[in-house]
Amino acid sequence: MKKIVFVFTFLLTISFQLNAQWYIQPSGTNCYLLDLCFPSRNLGIAVGENWNDTSYAGSILTTKDGGNNWNEQIITSAITLYGTSFADTNNGLAVGSKWTENSYEGIILKTTDGGINWIEQSVDGLKELRSVYFNDINSGIAVGELGSILKTTDGGITWLEQFSGTTQELKCVSFVDVNNGYAVGSSGTILKTTDKGTTWTSQIWVTQRVLYSVSFYNEDNGIIVGDNGTILKTTDGGLVWNEQSNGTQVGLRDVCFIDELNIGAVGYFGIILRSTDSGISWNTQLSGITSNLFATTFFDKNNGIVVGQYGTILYTTNGGVTFIEEENNPTQPKEFFLQQNYPNPFNPSTSIQYAISSTQFVTLKVYDLLGREVATLVNEEKPAGSYNVEFRMQNLPTGQAGLELSSGIYFYKLQAGSFVETKKMVLIK
Repeated sequence: MKKIVFVFTFLLTISFQLNAQWYIQPSGTNCYLLDLCFPSRNLGIAVGENWNDTSYAGSILTTKDGGNNWNEQIITSAITLYGTSFADTNNGLAVGSKWTENSYEGIILKTTDGGINWIEQSVDGLKELRSVYFNDINSGIAVGELGSILKTTDGGITWLEQFSGTTQELKCVSFVDVNNGYAVGSSGTILKTTDKGTTWTSQIWVTQRVLYSVSFYNEDNGIIVGDNGTILKTTDGGLVWNEQSNGTQVGLRDVCFIDELNIGAVGYFGIILRSTDSGISWNTQLSGITSNLFATTFFDKNNGIVVGQYGTILYTTNGGVTFIEEENNPTQPKEFFLQQNYPNPFNPSTSIQYAISSTQFVTLKVYDLLGREVATLVNEEKPAGSYNVEFRMQNLPTGQAGLELSSGIYFYKLQAGSFVETKKMVLIK
């Protein structure tokens, strides 16, 4: 397989050091950056959403100098952009969801000038879309809720729905080459195509966890990552997937093959994992932050970039390797903390992450504006670690399943020993 390796250098004069190996690059925004694409060594695109307490809008960040400087475009209110992909330095797509009068539906944006201008494509009946992949300037695949798979053969102007055989939400799509591709998603769903995305077959499920990202080095060797630190590895083109031990239960959101041996992965609470043996073993790197990380791109084994929550952009020029003695348990939190829920505003579900540094009896409850309890999400003793809890209106805890929640502001409160913290979230119906 032909591989093009990009090498780039970040300017250090406008950044500051987090630790010896990962650095923050100022982004000038507080938005959530959910996906990242570099069609060339200089041109990079990050997409997500920019939100405040009462509203949100699609956000697109563009860099033309390899990540030193970023410019943000706000794309219409009530839009979240989950994925982006470019066929070349001019032609790209971004996909996501938008709120209409009564519900969420999908959105597809197209650019032909390297991300300067974006035009919404008119496609009827779009479901919310989570990921997109351009095989070439004409052929692309987008995936999303309820097993939706869309295919374009004219560069994203028109789209035809393909039969996926599942109603599970698909979180990511990626291709090994022009013919062979994979889509992964909720309940351990793994789909494979060998005909450019026209037909899809289900792979053997080895987990019921949510799978967020898939990456292949060649036709045989691939990695999938997901919730609770899930890492799956195949060496036979997806016929058999084996779960790899990595020492963390933190949810992983993205994975990227760098070369045959080197792989990078990122996830919640600032976690960055690195493998140098093709995914057999994994080492935790020190990012120096606790914000959730959603996407990564490595240009070679030394130079990489990561994006995430609150406008976070990190980069490394030595592969993120630390030259200090590793701690006995580098993934165990050193403090108690409660993250802002994501997405926010939300409908119908949102994720809440928290961490505790010692064994404690933990309660996590949701309240309305009048202080009335509407849901108990956690009520048990928990060992030290990082946790992700989903609050889904259709699946409230036992005894609360019939509760009808109206649009508005709610609060969620974490109590673990003497630690207590409350945060606000917004439900839109």
